[in-house]
Amino acid sequence: LVVNGFIPIWDDPDFFRRFLALLLAFRAKRWAVVVAITRLSELRNTCLEPFLRGKEPALHPRSSYEEFTSRYLSKFCHFLGTADPSLVKYAVANATVFDAPAWPTRRAFMA
Repeated sequence: LVVNGFIPIWDDPDFFRRFLALLLAFRAKRWAVVVAITRLSELRNTCLEPFLRGKEPALHPRSSYEEFTSRYLSKFCHFLGTADPSLVKYAVANATVFDAPAWPTRRAFMA
């Protein structure tokens, strides 16, 4: 499953409800499910803008992309686990839930 990380699931309850239902349906059929989260680089850049202007952002951009991504994946897994206790052991950052970096444009890919 691919999740757009630019809009965190904890900020979009309607999407989260549908995502959770799909994830639980796959797990009930005993299918192996991997979650790829995209656009975290864009989200971090958006969070950096107010931070660089001296304001406090909604999501802290942390000191590096890796730290920001690690924190986001941990929060994502924790959120899944609190929504459904059967997902506590399933949702593990860098095991079943991954950051899937993507190039925002063809030009960035070619660079």
